[in-house]
Amino acid sequence: MALTMQNFQRTLPRAVGEHSYTLHSNGATVVVGEGEVTIELGPQQLRKIALLEIPWCRVDFVARNLTEDQFKEFAENFHRHFQRGGG
Repeated sequence: MALTMQNFQRTLPRAVGEHSYTLHSNGATVVVGEGEVTIELGPQQLRKIALLEIPWCRVDFVARNLTEDQFKEFAENFHRHFQRGGG
């Protein structure tokens, strides 16, 4: 994702809505119902396209004790809030 840790921390509260979460040095753990989703951000990298430099990092999700529907709803909401402009 085109993302920095600062952007992640700023956007996360809106992305998780009413779910509680705990920040970690490389991501967060979000409580969803009786389960949880751990979001892990990889090392910060820089993608260069001509003179444009875009910070990015790999983002991994680990869901525990969630149904497929619960995770799908969480992931769709998460992605909607972290979506950037384009067209």
